[in-house]
Amino acid sequence: MALRLSLALTVLSYVVAVLSSTANYETKRACSATGNLALAVATKLQSSYFNSTLGYYQGNIAWTDANTVEDIYNLMSYTNVSTWRNLVYQTQLGQLGVTHLDLWDIFFGGSYDDAGWALLMFIRIRDFIGPADPNFQNFETSTYQVYDYIAEEWTSDCGGGVWWSKARTYKNTITNALFMHVSAAMYLRHKDKPGYLQNAVNAWNWLSSSGLRDSDNLWFDGLTKCQVSDTTKWTYNQGVIASGLGVLYSATGNKTYLTEAEKTLDAVVAHMTVKGFLKESCDDATHSTCDEDQLIFKGVFTKHLQYYIDQAGDAARAKYGIFLTVQSVGVYLYATGSDDYPGSVWYARNNGGSMFSPRSMASGLEAHIAAAKYGICY
Repeated sequence: MALRLSLALTVLSYVVAVLSSTANYETKRACSATGNLALAVATKLQSSYFNSTLGYYQGNIAWTDANTVEDIYNLMSYTNVSTWRNLVYQTQLGQLGVTHLDLWDIFFGGSYDDAGWALLMFIRIRDFIGPADPNFQNFETSTYQVYDYIAEEWTSDCGGGVWWSKARTYKNTITNALFMHVSAAMYLRHKDKPGYLQNAVNAWNWLSSSGLRDSDNLWFDGLTKCQVSDTTKWTYNQGVIASGLGVLYSATGNKTYLTEAEKTLDAVVAHMTVKGFLKESCDDATHSTCDEDQLIFKGVFTKHLQYYIDQAGDAARAKYGIFLTVQSVGVYLYATGSDDYPGSVWYARNNGGSMFSPRSMASGLEAHIAAAKYGICY
């Protein structure tokens, strides 16, 4: 613990120094120590929580499992390791992706946001294995199928937008932010199909006129009967909005999308942090009230900030790199227990409120990967 405290304080002191002089901003492209930390967390996550026989992480939550598998491949892409190259084939979702039997409605049960998370995972897997892999075309086919499964739920109700679930009672930020992101991503990989790009543009136009964004440029959760019915502001909604706009910028070259994304990113930094560390509304150092889904939200935000910088480039890295490093330090200094398992509270030392699960561990992993790729090296 003494070593951890000493290291973290050193990093935080460096962050303060950098903040005071932008001329000293470090532009290294690799951060091996943070990357190694991410690898260590991933190793514990896989050995402690992944059931390779049943094909899921402890708790068996489809959308967080899809995110966690995506995280592992994101890590391998950054570090150039191949330790878990075959992980996807051990998962239920991955097995369905390889066979592409078009049983998506049975698997997702009409949860279109779950389908969006799975599609993000398939896109990551597709890119990682490359066209020379014998299963590349299988995953490619699955991306088409899952995409169409989601796209069919775009209706004219409330002026447009994809439904959250088969019940068709709720249109929300995350499902449509995911639809924007995956539509633009599909277009970048299939430029002969301009319908993907049009869908991405339509998704953003609907979101921006939906009433789901507040005066601070943060996004509420969703609409019932076309009226804002859940005013909760979760970090992951903000992150996927930003990454989707980043991919849309790459698809169009329209810098307006970057401006819109950074309005939200800046609002998160200003309004959803404590002393610079991300804090979910359900987080509390003494008594958190988060459910299992919410334990991964902050990590999803950091991952999608990484994805945003992937598209937006050096200016975004210079602007948000310090912020990503601070999140990694929070995970390391405050969230990680004596057994080296990251918990859910990043903003303060745990006093009984931090929660530990595969979701909190994946969340911490995401923070470390993003910081390793774009933060300050330590």
